[in-house]
Amino acid sequence: MISYFDDLELFGQKFGVLWKSFLVLFFLTDIILRKSYIWSFQFVLGIAFGVKSLIYFYHSFAYFLYDFVEVFKFLSLPLAIEFFRSKTFSPKMFDAFRTFVPIWILLSCIPFLLGLSPYEVKEFQSLDIYGYDELFSFSGIFSNPHNAAVSVAVALVFVVHFVLNEKIRLSIGCLLAFIGMTVLYKTYARTGWICFVVGLNVYLFLFFPFQKFLKYFMGLGLVGLLGFLVAFETSDLFRMRITGTNLYEQEQSFNQLGSGRFDFWRHALEGPFSEGIPGFLFGIGLGYAKDLMEQAVGLHIFSHNGFLDAYQTSGLIGLIFYLFYCFALYLFVRASPSRDSTRILAISMFFFFLILQLFQGGVFFWFNILFGIIFASVKYPRSDSCYRREIGG
Repeated sequence: MISYFDDLELFGQKFGVLWKSFLVLFFLTDIILRKSYIWSFQFVLGIAFGVKSLIYFYHSFAYFLYDFVEVFKFLSLPLAIEFFRSKTFSPKMFDAFRTFVPIWILLSCIPFLLGLSPYEVKEFQSLDIYGYDELFSFSGIFSNPHNAAVSVAVALVFVVHFVLNEKIRLSIGCLLAFIGMTVLYKTYARTGWICFVVGLNVYLFLFFPFQKFLKYFMGLGLVGLLGFLVAFETSDLFRMRITGTNLYEQEQSFNQLGSGRFDFWRHALEGPFSEGIPGFLFGIGLGYAKDLMEQAVGLHIFSHNGFLDAYQTSGLIGLIFYLFYCFALYLFVRASPSRDSTRILAISMFFFFLILQLFQGGVFFWFNILFGIIFASVKYPRSDSCYRREIGG
C-alpha cells in the first residue's frame, strides 16, 4: 500500500524516492553488519562498478551529485540480490516472497485501470503527439510507463511459473495475465513486450521437453501474432508506437522503428571521445553524457542501452567491470545447487535482464526486488518441491 503514496512530496522529495532509498540503505547496512558473512563475487563486482562510476573524467564537479544518485539507484540491484542471499530465510519464506510480490504488482494496477488513480496525470504520459489529447499512457504506482511495463512484464513471467508449478489455480493465473496484458498494452511501451516475450520463451524452453516447447511456442506465437495484427490494423495509436512515428514524424525507417535508438547509441559511443583518451578509458559521467546527447539529438536522455550507459559513465574500464558483473550473475545461477523450476525462472530472469539492458537500460525498482528474491532462492536445492501454495482454493 505504501507505493500508492509515492508521488507525495516530503522535504522536497517524492515519498517513493525516500522510502526506496531507506530500503536500499537498510540492505547495505544489514550486509555490512553481518558477522562471519563472505560477500559473493558478483556483489563485489557490482559494488566495484558502482564505485568506478564515480571515478571518471570530470567535465564539471557539478555533475557529481547527479551521478551519485544514479549510482545509488544502480546499487539497488546488487544490494537486493546480496541481501536476500545473505538472509537465512527458509525455502518456504522465499516462496512466500516470490509469490506475493508479483501478484501484488499486478493487483496494484486495478484501481488505475478503473480510473481511480490518486495521482495527477503527468505531462510525459500524454499521447497528444499521436493525435490523442484525452488519452494517457499507463504509469500506475511505477512513476512512468516504461517502469510500469517492465514491472508488469516480469510479474507476468512469474505468474506463468506459478501456474505451471501449481502454486496458483489456472483460473487465477488467467485473471492475473489478463490484468497484466491490459496494462502492458496501455503503457504503449515496446520494451515491456520484448522483455516479456524473451523471458517467457526462455522459461518455457527450459521447463518443457523440446517437442512440447515447440507446441507451446507455435500455439502462443500464433495467438500473439493474431492479437498483434488486430491491434496493428485497428488502432492508429498502437501502429504509430510500433513503427516509431507520430504526428510530427511520419517517415518510417529502421532507425524510427527503434524510436531513434540507433542515433542514441551512435552518439553514446562518440560521447566519451569528446574528452580524449581519459574520457574513453574512465568515462564522462552520466550527467555530462546526457548533456552531450541533448546537443546531438535535442533530447536530454540516456542512451537507452545499459551497456553504453556503463561505457559513457565509466569508460572502457567501467564497461569491463559491468560485463564481468553480468557474467558473474549468470555463473551464479548456473552453479546453483537447485535443478528445478526455481533455477529455470532465475535463468529466464537473467535473459530478461540482458534484453532490458540492451534496449532500455536504467533502473527498475520492482524488477530489482524480484530479481534479488529469485536469484537468492536458487541456493536451495529443490525449493519448488519443498512447498506448494495454492491461491484461490
